[in-house]
Amino acid sequence: MKKILLTGAAGFIGSNTASALLGRGDRVVGVDNLNDYYAPARKLANLEQVRKLAPDPRQFHFHRTDIRNEEAIDALCAEHRFDAIIHLAAMAGVRASIEDPKLYMDVNLGGTLNLLQASHRHGQPTFVFASTSSVYGRTKMIPFIESDCADRPLAPYPASKRAAELLGHSYYHLFGQDFT
Repeated sequence: MKKILLTGAAGFIGSNTASALLGRGDRVVGVDNLNDYYAPARKLANLEQVRKLAPDPRQFHFHRTDIRNEEAIDALCAEHRFDAIIHLAAMAGVRASIEDPKLYMDVNLGGTLNLLQASHRHGQPTFVFASTSSVYGRTKMIPFIESDCADRPLAPYPASKRAAELLGHSYYHLFGQDFT
């Protein structure tokens, strides 16, 4: 049984990931700020489904917090000493990022930095990061391949996700952080 921090736990992908992890016997600490980019009521319903599917109620704990809250993220990592961090939380949406690019950088890059820093301070658990195919920009390679150039994102959202990928690479290089 592994202890996993799952960011974005209330979203569609996050709640399904939590259910899969619980189904295989892992303990999951879910984090989500329940913002209103998607309907908060839907996110709460997703969390309720996760709780119902947990074989043991002690296997799933949810914390309503923002990944930009450095102290809260650090405290969770210090308390739980996770085996893995699955980082799905993000401000999504190419078009919306054009209207508020600072928010996208704060959440997607700053939040990832907080998680990487906490990981570094508390045992360097395996770090799995969800990026976006938008990092490839206007590529001619369809379907996308990982070796394709990803250095010309076309909006703040993919730029923030690509910057977070590069930050993960830096933490691997500097500290040996396993970053996938």
